[in-house]
Amino acid sequence: MENNGYVIKVHDLHRSFDKQNVLNGIDLKVKSGETVAVLGQSGTGKSVLLKLLVRLLEPDSGAIWIDGKDITKLPVNELNEVRKKIGFLFQYAALYDSLTVGENVEFPLLWHSNLSPSERNDRVDELLSRVGLKDAKPKMPAQISGGMKKRVGLARALVLDPQIILLDEPTAGLDPVTAAGINELFSGLQQERKISSIVVTHDMHAVKAVSNHVVMLHEGKIVFDGTVDELQASQEPHVSEFVGQSL
Repeated sequence: MENNGYVIKVHDLHRSFDKQNVLNGIDLKVKSGETVAVLGQSGTGKSVLLKLLVRLLEPDSGAIWIDGKDITKLPVNELNEVRKKIGFLFQYAALYDSLTVGENVEFPLLWHSNLSPSERNDRVDELLSRVGLKDAKPKMPAQISGGMKKRVGLARALVLDPQIILLDEPTAGLDPVTAAGINELFSGLQQERKISSIVVTHDMHAVKAVSNHVVMLHEGKIVFDGTVDELQASQEPHVSEFVGQSL
């Protein structure tokens, strides 16, 4: 999966909507086993970047290498093979309301694995136990809290044992205690499984808890690229303002 030590490489990525440039020449690299946090104010293109990485959106120009392949040029069947290696936790968990918690976690296995029903059941039980929600398996999404939904979404993102995981605002809308629990859970899973990940967030506590590397977007460009310590020491006006507001 590695490409000169990098599992994800983005080069000169552009995306606009109508006449608004949302991403204006992004370069980004993620090493094997590394967690990169992507910061920025609302509307700076953070979530757009994640959707481009799995081609839920198409770039206007630029290249995205995953598994050593430029996915912007792949036909759908080859793209789907790459997507199987990527778990995605959406901002609001995006659970299927008509499915139980267990069925939500099982869903990717139905589409992308050859496991038997008993093997799928064991896999679901394993992941729900890992995120502390085995007893919630028969419940419907409407019966569980926002923090529990995030945990279910994380279990579903991990069920295919991905090599990459993308998280969009994993702690948004959660109280500080629940958010800290999500950060601790993800950090433990990341270290245990050596997953490479990109975490889009505006939560500095999450950045400190889970990331090895930080980039910050402003007006479609990366204005910071470095460590958490370097971020906090940065004198770049947009960076220092953001950090000051986030603490």
